[in-house]
Amino acid sequence: EVDSSEVPIVSSGVAGAEWFRYPRAGEPNARSEPRVVSLRVDSDVAVEAVWRPKYALAAQFPWVEYVVRAGWATGCGAERRDWVWLAVLDREQTRLGIVAYDVFSNAPFGVLLYEETAPRGTWINTCDMVHFLSAREITDRRDVHKGKGQSGGYERELIQFKMLILSERSGFRHLYHSEVVVSKSPALASKIDNLKPDEVRHVSLRAITSGEWMVEALLGVDDSQAVAYFTGTKDTPLECHVYAVSLKSNSLPQCADERNAVIRITQPKLTHTHCSLSADARWLVTNCSSLTTPPRTQLIRLSVAVQDGCVEDDCAASALHVRVELAGVIVEKRSDVMPNKGPRPSDTVQPEVFAFTTRDQRATLYGCVYLPPKWSMEAKPRDAAPLPALVAVYGGPGVQLVTNDYRLTLHAKHLALARRGLAVIVID
Repeated sequence: EVDSSEVPIVSSGVAGAEWFRYPRAGEPNARSEPRVVSLRVDSDVAVEAVWRPKYALAAQFPWVEYVVRAGWATGCGAERRDWVWLAVLDREQTRLGIVAYDVFSNAPFGVLLYEETAPRGTWINTCDMVHFLSAREITDRRDVHKGKGQSGGYERELIQFKMLILSERSGFRHLYHSEVVVSKSPALASKIDNLKPDEVRHVSLRAITSGEWMVEALLGVDDSQAVAYFTGTKDTPLECHVYAVSLKSNSLPQCADERNAVIRITQPKLTHTHCSLSADARWLVTNCSSLTTPPRTQLIRLSVAVQDGCVEDDCAASALHVRVELAGVIVEKRSDVMPNKGPRPSDTVQPEVFAFTTRDQRATLYGCVYLPPKWSMEAKPRDAAPLPALVAVYGGPGVQLVTNDYRLTLHAKHLALARRGLAVIVID
């Protein structure tokens, strides 16, 4: 539920323009609060009940400014529909949390399942960052020694959450496995200041992937084999591929490369976009292309085998094997109507990708150049004068312009300028 009543009303200043609410820097923003609506659907639709927490989100977490994602704590194996979660950010976008509410037990406030802060001078990029693997009830039994030969004990009901988190805490977005235990003791149903530190226990946060590359998106999880599928740039920043990784693998350093291996599913030397995984993780659809290969949409059949055990001592990891079979091509662009197939006309401009190292030797940057006909990065026409250059300004963040993708051959403005004798340069 969004309340914008405190947001100032402004106008563009143009005569006759509409007035609207807009928060300038430092002025109040709209406030969002969680609600769950129960509907009765028969011949008509009617609202039966509306759940709302006793304590407002802003009262419990004063730093929260934005609700950027929300959902039920369900997923592969997580069939509980009594917990709802929110991903929240502060105004500076440097602090992120995942807050969960036990909706049907009428718990008055939320519990913080995950929290992350950005290093100084940076901010947190938001994405579809959480996937719940399981949410189940467990019982914690503890013995207590009372002295003089007497002993006793107690039991308390807990909820154990296991989830996958996408985070850039290492500097690159990677996949993490998080386990959190939440108490169902009476303290959760009493006053907000009675919440004890052990009511929410963060058991573990383990990196599933790592390295100087990015996990772009989590496609899904094969719960029966404990295998996660995602898109990423492990092979090269110029191409996006689908990868698989076993969630059973541990992080022992002596077998990290072999047993916690990330396996590429899709064909190399292509960029794979708009990827979709079936609910049972047996079928994969990708749209792929390259600078010289027109786009095609293909259907891939997947079968997985996870072999437990490790040949090295003291290793409890698992080896992942994925069989990939191309089941068919759904849509393919005809090569005879695509501009980069067959004999090249004399005025054809073919974009070329290049790379260079920054002056401080700390990073490799990628670019693409559109040269006039008969020019290339390896050769130029005899007695040709230097070319005037036009740089296409990068308008990011979060927008990668240079990839091994057929779309680079379809930029009409760059192609037209190159045909008129300019060198057009695009750099990420």
